[in-house]
Amino acid sequence: MRRLRRWLRFRARRAGAWLWRRLMLRTTVIAITGSIGKTTTGECLAAILSAHAPTHATRNNENDSFGVPRTLLRMRPWQRFAVIEVAAGDPGGTRPYARLVRPDVAIVLALAPTHTDLFPDLDAIAARRPSSSRRSVRDEMNSSPDTWRAALEVLRNASARRRLLVASDLSDSGLRPRARYRALGDFASEAADAALFIGEHARYAVKRAVERGVDPGSVHGVLDVRAAAERLASLLQEGDVALLKGRATSHLSRVLFAQLGTIGCWKTRCRKRIACDGCAELRPAFDLRAAIGAG
Repeated sequence: MRRLRRWLRFRARRAGAWLWRRLMLRTTVIAITGSIGKTTTGECLAAILSAHAPTHATRNNENDSFGVPRTLLRMRPWQRFAVIEVAAGDPGGTRPYARLVRPDVAIVLALAPTHTDLFPDLDAIAARRPSSSRRSVRDEMNSSPDTWRAALEVLRNASARRRLLVASDLSDSGLRPRARYRALGDFASEAADAALFIGEHARYAVKRAVERGVDPGSVHGVLDVRAAAERLASLLQEGDVALLKGRATSHLSRVLFAQLGTIGCWKTRCRKRIACDGCAELRPAFDLRAAIGAG
């Protein structure tokens, strides 16, 4: 009975979103989909558009069959633009979204094998469609191998005295845990002067990074994000830039936020796939928005 009620609520919300979208006659709806870069592209586009007119956008990575209807229902008639992030859960999965969102503009980003647990190859993917002197780059919503190339390029080209990589596990790789962490060690050796690996297999990343030439005194492994926050506080120096890269469920943002003040959530397991910024459980003892803006 509980499952039936959930299903009925889901169908009702979807029907309401379908109707509400068609009432937004003055809002230009822009849908963004693709294998990688949806969240970053959506946030950048929304920031640009909001400087010119009221703009609505997807929150907290809500791009699935539950999140997209919610995003549509949050639209308001006075908003000139709406930027809607759309994911696909299986081959052909964007078709229902296309009917639901009915975009005026559709942006399709790069196709890459980021979800090998759902799609066997690229053809299957195509079928679906902290401070001024201590800077941080947050890229913790997706850690598939294909997303690492661009992230490492940003870190490698950053103007900084020292480049730090803070990384948890890979996602959508098809590799076993030890192999995934060895890959993290390889990534660190390509672009970082120092690295901090998080997780029970972190020692394999540390060992591989050292084997690849990273200074042994600059490579560290810890068990969880709380320990990572404490270790990072002792590692950061003036002029550093740090890249945070990991699975969405790792919620590495907390490692950064803890450098700005006290936070209230140190869960080691969290099933939420949203950014920590918008989570009520974070409970920062400071103005998070102002602190991030100052950085």
